[in-house]
Amino acid sequence: MNEAFLRTGAIHFLTVSGFHVGVLGATVWMLLRFALRRGPRSAAICTAGVLVVYATIAEPNAPVFRATIMALLFCAARVTGRDFATHNWLPAAAIVLLLFDPQQLFRAGFQLSFLQVAVLVAFFPKLANWRPWRDAVEDPRARDVDTYAALAVKIVERWLWGLLLVSVLAWAGSWPLVVYHFERFAPWAPLQALLISPMVIATILLGFATVLLGPLPAAGELVGKALHATTDGLLWLVHVLGQLPGALLEAPAPPAAVVFLTYGLALTALYAASEARRARAGGGAKGRRAGWLLAATGATFAIPAAWFGAGAIREGAPADAMRLCVLDVGNGSATLIITEDQTMLVDAGTLGNFDAGETVRRALNALRAPDATRCVISHANFDHFSGVPTLVSAAGVRQVAVNPYFRDDDRTSPAAKLLDELRSHDAAIQTLKRGDRFAAGASTIDVLWPPATGAERLRANDSSLVLKISHPSGRVLLPGDLEREGIGLLLDACDANPDALRADVLIAPHHGDIEGDATADLLAAVDPTAIIVSTARDRSAFAELARDTLGKRVRVYSTRRCGAVVVEFTADRSMRISSPFARDDDGSVAADEANSRSPVNKTRSLRVP
Repeated sequence: MNEAFLRTGAIHFLTVSGFHVGVLGATVWMLLRFALRRGPRSAAICTAGVLVVYATIAEPNAPVFRATIMALLFCAARVTGRDFATHNWLPAAAIVLLLFDPQQLFRAGFQLSFLQVAVLVAFFPKLANWRPWRDAVEDPRARDVDTYAALAVKIVERWLWGLLLVSVLAWAGSWPLVVYHFERFAPWAPLQALLISPMVIATILLGFATVLLGPLPAAGELVGKALHATTDGLLWLVHVLGQLPGALLEAPAPPAAVVFLTYGLALTALYAASEARRARAGGGAKGRRAGWLLAATGATFAIPAAWFGAGAIREGAPADAMRLCVLDVGNGSATLIITEDQTMLVDAGTLGNFDAGETVRRALNALRAPDATRCVISHANFDHFSGVPTLVSAAGVRQVAVNPYFRDDDRTSPAAKLLDELRSHDAAIQTLKRGDRFAAGASTIDVLWPPATGAERLRANDSSLVLKISHPSGRVLLPGDLEREGIGLLLDACDANPDALRADVLIAPHHGDIEGDATADLLAAVDPTAIIVSTARDRSAFAELARDTLGKRVRVYSTRRCGAVVVEFTADRSMRISSPFARDDDGSVAADEANSRSPVNKTRSLRVP
């Protein structure tokens, strides 16, 4: 459901936001003024009381407090008989929030909430009574109607035009900032918001009515059924609109300088257009408004659109090259294999309280890599597949490979639920076993473990898929979460071919746990020059064991210290291992990191001929 609302640019409707405060305040105000025939002062006092209670019990966030403060100022103006000054209310709300929490200034919710309202305050009054399909000299406010039908048409037209303006202005004014914070852009958002907003308003109002009328059996049941029907209709509409072509585009976040330059140019264009309009004699209101609106829109879209277009172009690795990226997902595992023509994923899970699938998606954006269409899950542990549903439903994964013992015998297990999720999205499920081989660009991937049969009694960790990636420039071994018994069986199975386990890079088994002598035996059999540990824990004991077994030549990279670790296999038969925040495992900062002031340049690399 979250992904569906995200694809329609309506994710803010799922959280308590300023929109909910506005709907509640407007409803209470209209009920008091038009249904109960109360005066503006008493209606304002009652509305203010309701909003204060709601803001007290609602989720504490910047949009809620911003909308509540502005609504209270509206009520105060009504009570005192003062003129409205929305251009003053907005900065007043910002000052109050920043006095209590200055760090709000750097949060996406604060920035987007105030930016969107600022755009509406600046432009909506100028455009609310303008219609592009009418004569510019005609004042819509002065139009009289002769029939109730014409009055109804006029009201509906004004309401729809206002809703469309709000949707377009909020979207156009905030989309560069949205891309900066979330690396996503919904081009159909204004149209989708126009269709979704009435359903959302009805759902919110019915929700409030259900709370109020719940103690009354007949009324509560009736309103509850209406709320259920409206909610189902809203979810159906969101799902349909989310399937529009290009509903959600992704690209790397632009630098902050690009965002500042975008808004600076937009403001400059607006000022220049305003001055030109004042200096120009004659011309209709329609032409003047269209001119400065077009200038501002062009300035707002030009630079970020160029950046977004360039970032949306995905590139694989260079010809005959390969990149392997071990992502930092805390206590879990997620490894990207990027070749010239495809991206494959080995595991995507974590025990942390976040979505590993979202981490993979953002990594693909940052690397400008093609979407992963294939995922290999090493074994049936949640910390290796928790993010797969997100990737299947929203990121293009269409084929999932598992080991022969990844079963759904226990229908309540996470593995069974995952298989059900895969089937519901028509994802192809493939079984890999020892002896299988498949290609990935210039590389071949061999499955070394487990066998097709005979491992039923093993624990899930010990039946992990063990993959060996062989590229002309180097080899990588991914042993999953093998523990003592699984390591022993793997060594026995490869005993006849000593080179079967040899690799230049080893992804540490079971996140760097030491399984007695078995771990040292595996290290000696693989004999790597570099080891990557995917973990959120301190694995200094594993690093010591690796040095004791293999000597000081081995380098151990931990995602806990380094973040994501990237292994690049080039066409000139060299291998490069890098990470933006690498530290030596004894805790000392690497020399090139100590000499760098820019986090982007903090890199440790290793070249292996």
